[in-house]
Amino acid sequence: MIGQRIGRILGISRRKAAVCPSQSQFFDEKLILVDEDDRIQGSLSKLQSHTIVDGKSPLHRAFSLFHFNSSKKLLIQKRSLVKVTFPDLWTNTCCSHPLYTLSEMDDFEGVKTAAKRRADFELGLKLDAGKIHHLTRILYSSNCSETLAENELDHCVLSFGDFDFSANPDEVSDTKWLASEDLKPFVSSENVTPWFSKIVESGLLEDWWRQLPNDLPSDDLIHKL
Repeated sequence: MIGQRIGRILGISRRKAAVCPSQSQFFDEKLILVDEDDRIQGSLSKLQSHTIVDGKSPLHRAFSLFHFNSSKKLLIQKRSLVKVTFPDLWTNTCCSHPLYTLSEMDDFEGVKTAAKRRADFELGLKLDAGKIHHLTRILYSSNCSETLAENELDHCVLSFGDFDFSANPDEVSDTKWLASEDLKPFVSSENVTPWFSKIVESGLLEDWWRQLPNDLPSDDLIHKL
């Protein structure tokens, strides 16, 4: 056991050294560990939260933001080549994690605060947290490599409106506005993140799209995808 623990520590140290500083600067951020009912179990660093131990990485809270403009087109991004997990893949507007802080541990409101923070950091997209709509939650896991994986209780949130933005090149290599009729052809022809693919396959995103801008759903469900 001691040898395995030392091996994991050495492996984490090597990964830190090999990664672009724009990403490794966040490795020690504390993420929120949860159980499958989204109950907080403690905290763990971002790197450890994505490191596979005994076949799986620890379950932690995340969010996926879907931002639409007044033409009901979805803003999607291509993750930069220096991202540690799932680099160079297309995904929804912004995907990240609430932090283990008082302002972001507060269930749905904490998720909205985190979504506002990361949308600004990644895209220069300045949203009002009070106008971000909480939709539902999904539970999924997917390996990125032999050592890294996502295992997330992912809160899906939506924002709507016309805003200027400017992508952070350390985070985002490209952006695109996607019409609803182009969603499935795009996902089937491009390389996309596993969570984005699962949300599309589930039909959830199409349901949200049809109800824009009014009567958006909001529930306490956790969809296992």
